[in-house]
Amino acid sequence: MGNVHPTSTRLAPHRHRANYTPRRESRVTAPNDGAQLNRRANLRGVLIELDWLGVCSYENQAAFLGLGKRQILTDLLRGTDITTAAARDIEWAMQKRSGWMDEDHRDEPLDD
Repeated sequence: MGNVHPTSTRLAPHRHRANYTPRRESRVTAPNDGAQLNRRANLRGVLIELDWLGVCSYENQAAFLGLGKRQILTDLLRGTDITTAAARDIEWAMQKRSGWMDEDHRDEPLDD
C-alpha cells in the first residue's frame, strides 16, 4: 500500500478562525470592563436570535458564528474575554454593523 497522509486540518482560504485565548490563559472579565460586558450581553442576544431562527444547539450556533467548537462559545459565555476579532466575526455572521457588539443595546426595541 502507498503512504497514507492525514487530511489537512487547515481551513479553506476564505475562512478563518477568530483568535481565541485558551482557558488556561484566559482572563475573566472584571466587573468594570464595560466593553466586555456589552459584548457578552450582545452575544446572549445573538444566541436568542439564532435560536428564534432555528439554529438551536451550541454546536450549530458556534459554527454559524465562525467560532468553531461549542466549547469556545461556552467559554465566552462563562467569562473569557471576547476578542475584537471574535466580536467582528460575530457581527459579520449576524449582518450587524462593525462595532455593534461593543455597544449597549439593552434599552433598544426588540424589533430592530
